[in-house]
Amino acid sequence: MQHETKLKLTTMMEKTGHRLRLDDLDDIIELDRLAERVADPQHGVDSPLKSHAVFVRGVPVHPLTLAHLTFIDEMAGQLARNDDERALFLLWVVTLPQIEDAHYDADETSKRFRAWARRCRWTENDIASVMELRYARLVKDAADQGDSENQDGALVSLLSREYGESPAYWMYEAPLGIIEACVADWNMRQEAQAAAYRRAAGGKGAAVAPAPSPKFVAVRKFRECAKRIEAKWLASDHS
Repeated sequence: MQHETKLKLTTMMEKTGHRLRLDDLDDIIELDRLAERVADPQHGVDSPLKSHAVFVRGVPVHPLTLAHLTFIDEMAGQLARNDDERALFLLWVVTLPQIEDAHYDADETSKRFRAWARRCRWTENDIASVMELRYARLVKDAADQGDSENQDGALVSLLSREYGESPAYWMYEAPLGIIEACVADWNMRQEAQAAAYRRAAGGKGAAVAPAPSPKFVAVRKFRECAKRIEAKWLASDHS
């Protein structure tokens, strides 16, 4: 079962109080099929790796979320005393499935981080693979865009308003790949609206908006399926 399917089913069951039954199986299979498309919308070789936890010598390496990035920004300076320790800190962060309030306790988190660093058995090749998988895109984006103010709050509000789900989902659960797909779709729709305005004002604009990306289409279909299942559960459990 896909990681995104497990997360969504857990959230839906907590929200509705539904207990899984045998007749839910077809719905779950359909949801999981769509989750697979979210992970790999064009059958790219590395897409599932970037959207799901992978294991490196038995250690889980999780996708980064906005919460992971915020945690790194706020705590790396406190817990890493030099460049080598900062690199180790980045590696340790991706072994955390979610960032919790307790992680901001500097003393306790320092103990956990340094204990992990002492027992870590990753080789140089392992470390290079993890950094390439989880951080290479972020390094490129930082080089392209330069420094900018942290606008996670505004981004989370935008995503919740435009694409549903709770702010907590977008902050703590959604992999960055899904967020990037939604932001790309929003930017595309903004450009389509601007083009329509220019045409109405007598200017030139694109006649037809570009098609949404396969990633975004997969995310939308997955969410629509989850909503149908949740509504079905609510109707059947309260009838």
